[in-house]
Amino acid sequence: MKNILIIIPTSFLLLFINILCCSSQSDSVKEEDNSGTNFVTGKILMAQNEPFTELALVTDNSVYLLDCPDEIKEIIYNNQGKTAKVYYSNVSKNEESVRVLKVDKVEIINSNSND
Repeated sequence: MKNILIIIPTSFLLLFINILCCSSQSDSVKEEDNSGTNFVTGKILMAQNEPFTELALVTDNSVYLLDCPDEIKEIIYNNQGKTAKVYYSNVSKNEESVRVLKVDKVEIINSNSND
């Protein structure tokens, strides 16, 4: 009987720790600047194959497709392979469950594509 009294609280403690750890790894993008604007920093790449290519931003642990106006798309396209800070207003998912950022502004951080 004493063993059960020890096992039950220990099991609940381990379950609580597991839930806490899993919930901290959310699927959302959380970086914000001082004004509260959301952004992600990563490397600009082209995703998928022709003729279905899409611009993407790759971070250490995520890939985001970029949905942006033509003038921003041209800036991003011309800076492939460079690191950029992408400011966005909305995050959605496409049919393949890849996150898509609605891009408002892009800031190229480095101009050296050999990093």
